[in-house]
Amino acid sequence: MDFFIWFTFLSFGARLAAPLFRDRRAWQALDLIVAFSMMALAMKLVSDYPWRPL
Repeated sequence: MDFFIWFTFLSFGARLAAPLFRDRRAWQALDLIVAFSMMALAMKLVSDYPWRPL
């Protein structure tokens, strides 16, 4: 059931955001947000890894 809710809201959100993403700058901003989020997640995963000496 959650699957259908997720994709329903995703499709409505895409329709609402379509005018915004006609501009190239909006895509560049989205790419930067995704890049920073991925770097933050990677740093969090590395910092929480249980490092053990060999």
